[in-house]
Amino acid sequence: SSLFGSRIQHPASAMAASPSGRTQKGRRGLDNSVGPDPSAKAEERLIETFDYCVKRVLEELPREGEVPQAVLQALCEQHPRFKDQADLRRMKAEEQRLKAQLKKLEEMKGVRGSMRAR
Repeated sequence: SSLFGSRIQHPASAMAASPSGRTQKGRRGLDNSVGPDPSAKAEERLIETFDYCVKRVLEELPREGEVPQAVLQALCEQHPRFKDQADLRRMKAEEQRLKAQLKKLEEMKGVRGSMRAR
């Protein structure tokens, strides 16, 4: 007989001692709660978030080193606290892209106009 001998039970005897033959943890797993499974709902939200991130990265096609920043931007667009700031960053980036495209088109028009003047 050891000091703890009376308090320590073998796992099989502990299960036999409980009324249903299952441990407390086992009974919690058999809970017949009403409503959606919280873990299934969380998994569904995680999948939706990943899908959105992949969609945004494929739209932007960032360079190899810029992928983490693009994923973070997509995650921020999904989060209520950071959504406004992320939308503003996205609009500023779109503005820069459009300005560069406009400048390129104006340069092309200028080159073509000088060719016609000859």
